[in-house]
Amino acid sequence: MNIDRIIGRFLLGKQSQDELKTLEQWKTDAQENLKELQGIQQLWRDSQGLQDYQDFNVDSALAKLESTLSNDKNVHHTGSKVKSLLSLKWISGIAASFLILFLGYQYMVTQQTTVVGSNRTVHLLADGSSIEVADGSDLILADSNEKVFKLKGSAYFEIEKQENTQIEILTDYGEIIVVGTAFAVQSTDDYTTVSVSEGKVNFNIANGSFPLTAGMTASFDGQSMTVHTLSSVNFKSQVTGKLIYDSVPLYQVVNDLNRHFGNKILLSEEESNFGCKVSSVFSDLVLADILQELSLTIGLKFHKEENKYVIDSVSC
Repeated sequence: MNIDRIIGRFLLGKQSQDELKTLEQWKTDAQENLKELQGIQQLWRDSQGLQDYQDFNVDSALAKLESTLSNDKNVHHTGSKVKSLLSLKWISGIAASFLILFLGYQYMVTQQTTVVGSNRTVHLLADGSSIEVADGSDLILADSNEKVFKLKGSAYFEIEKQENTQIEILTDYGEIIVVGTAFAVQSTDDYTTVSVSEGKVNFNIANGSFPLTAGMTASFDGQSMTVHTLSSVNFKSQVTGKLIYDSVPLYQVVNDLNRHFGNKILLSEEESNFGCKVSSVFSDLVLADILQELSLTIGLKFHKEENKYVIDSVSC
């Protein structure tokens, strides 16, 4: 658990429900935790006047923080002085670090809106890496060195491997950290999906880091993480707009459709009962239309429950 990061996202109003629960638990674990959070919140409120500046006087900020914390440590309860678990200098250093980190992060999020790729464009990096952006998607540059990006929509990344260098992709439901690999990312208001075709990436969410290797796809909606094997042909489907199958088992097709559309299909029985082979090209990616076509070609029967489709049987 990275409580520093969770507190930072909480102050910025970016926390997930899981992160909020984790923070509430941390607050109740110890009285000192609650007091520390209250102190940081006050420092954050005091810092709002600086939010329009990328740089500020760190020494001055630290002096102010030390003065504030010195006043805090003189508080008495029932006649006895409250003893801090940490030294004043260490607390001041942490608080100053929070201040610098949060202001920098807020500046990046609120001020950095340079769109470097959108609507079926290919963005080339100086090191030879390329990022193919899907239609209706935006790739936003989040630092001047082209090492941090924010994605809204879908994109396919081919990142050249370099020593001691990594690329970071920010989404609403996690961060993807890579050194050298090829993978696709779909970032929506409801979930983030990462599909790896080559190499390895780390999919970082609030409560852990999930390593994904070639042939794996993972999706996170803020509550649960699902991981499946990946069809080697269709890892770019969000970018190409196509799903291609040549005698592929139905359960693998379902995995691809769930990756592409965000976990909209359920199987009523075990995977092994849905081994009918599918051979087709779906280029008009409307889920209901795809299921209707499968009902004609392999006798698929399905019904809809709320916003999901349940596959009942096949008769191939």
